[in-house]
Amino acid sequence: LNKVVKQSPPKDTKVSEGYEIILYVCKTVKVTEEVNVPSVEGKTRSEAEQILKDAGLIIGEVKKEFSDKEKDTVISQSPKADETVKRDSAVTIVLSDGKEPEQENSDANNQNGENSTDNNPTTPESNNNPETVKKKKTLSFGFPESSKETVNVRVLQDGVEIHNKSHSKSEGKVDILVELDKDSKVQVYLDNELFVQRVIEYK
Repeated sequence: LNKVVKQSPPKDTKVSEGYEIILYVCKTVKVTEEVNVPSVEGKTRSEAEQILKDAGLIIGEVKKEFSDKEKDTVISQSPKADETVKRDSAVTIVLSDGKEPEQENSDANNQNGENSTDNNPTTPESNNNPETVKKKKTLSFGFPESSKETVNVRVLQDGVEIHNKSHSKSEGKVDILVELDKDSKVQVYLDNELFVQRVIEYK
């Protein structure tokens, strides 16, 4: 690499003094390494993150779905295990959020010998801590002058990916919708380099 591999005119050619010699140099070619996606199903989020990191990958979007699998364990992933992807690619995982509430209540009633169609069901206690109302705020930012014409924009909210998409510099700016139930730290990466990091307040 970075060595002369050819010249013009070739060696031993007689030329006049001051004649221009053209040299051809072999340049370094960057090759994107590909890796196999490991299986993280059945693992906790922290275990999955470590397994992916060891394989040269990162956790992407993290979703939750009701499942009969153990709560907070991975029940599916994308890309799937054994697929080949570029190093540093993001892998989306879905975590079990436990059984659906109705199913849990039905199972409990059956275990206690109660009929699920009881005309006098027990009234659940009122919730003294209602769920915090989510607020939506828009994070806007423009591209630096040094940006390429097409830029990959990746946004993390408290470490969870909420946006990963290529944008054209001609758009001028990017608007990202952020859902908040508390103060959140948001990081914006342009072509995998940290560009903006800020805390968006819930109030």
